[in-house]
Amino acid sequence: MPVSTCVFCKDLNLFKITKNKGKSVSCSGYGVSHTSFLEDEIASTSAAEEKTGGNAMDEEKKVVPRKKSVTCDYLFIEEALFLHERGLLEVYIEEDFDPKKEDDNARCVGKDLSMNDKKQLKIMSTRDLYDLMLNQLNMPIGVYLSYAHLRNQDYIVIRHTTRRRELIEEMNVLAKDVDQRKMEVGRKRKLDQIESSDNKESTKDEDCRKNKVASSEKEDKKSGKVSQVEDESPKLKLAKVKKLFRELSCNAPMPQIWNKDVETSISYDVYNPDSSYKKSQPGLPSFYVAITPFSLPSPSFATMKAQIEYCKGIPLKVCTVADGGTINMFGMTDLKVPSINEAQVKQSSDV
Repeated sequence: MPVSTCVFCKDLNLFKITKNKGKSVSCSGYGVSHTSFLEDEIASTSAAEEKTGGNAMDEEKKVVPRKKSVTCDYLFIEEALFLHERGLLEVYIEEDFDPKKEDDNARCVGKDLSMNDKKQLKIMSTRDLYDLMLNQLNMPIGVYLSYAHLRNQDYIVIRHTTRRRELIEEMNVLAKDVDQRKMEVGRKRKLDQIESSDNKESTKDEDCRKNKVASSEKEDKKSGKVSQVEDESPKLKLAKVKKLFRELSCNAPMPQIWNKDVETSISYDVYNPDSSYKKSQPGLPSFYVAITPFSLPSPSFATMKAQIEYCKGIPLKVCTVADGGTINMFGMTDLKVPSINEAQVKQSSDV
């Protein structure tokens, strides 16, 4: 089975995918995209150096900084550990190179990974990943067990953020506007073709019509109408929202155990295995998941009701984790239960 590789980036607390093999990572909702900016220095020739034929002093040379953007795919800790435990991913960590301590689990970093020659990549074991998750990144073990439980059933599990639903709904509206605009443009082109074939105008009439169109476009440009329409196009708006959505997904907070003191205790957005999920435009989730230990007292009814109202119609499921690692999931609803008095009245009326 093909194995993908990734490297842990300490500055981002994410795992950069360096080699993607097969479809286990790319087609199952794993990973987020992160754009980083690299600075390059370009030495430019000054005017004095050009006049003297390159004999000007070194201080006359100008160094022009240049920024270039690089977008790569990264994994969160729960994604990397889950894939690693199933033999689908090799995880490396960057360390200082020491020839005396080099072993079979470490290898020098080559030029293909664009790192310093004095660094080496050491492969991380399952124990190393658990230690990183629990002690450095502070992810509770119950959260990971819940994530793995859902992933084992082929659910697509995505970290929850407070603005995620808002941006998804905005993307859905803008995507419909873009499709409608494309249909209108295509319909207009067909009508123009039909009119041009039915009404064969003379070359003079055609030239006059083109001149009128050109003059009207010039007037629109002077008045600023064209630029406003171009700036407010749904396609540009959709691109901006998608960029914001990628940034939000990459900076998603660490999922935690249900806490009544925070605004929301939802850990993950979950999509059914048969859903038409797309990373760029995922749509609304099938249900939300909150996580709580089985040994702790259950959340109060007021807290549960507040969470259900926060979901705004999307089902909420609570994942309870026992000390032995057993996972149980319960669905939460806000349906009213009839009182005992109402049940007795109904029973007596039936008799």
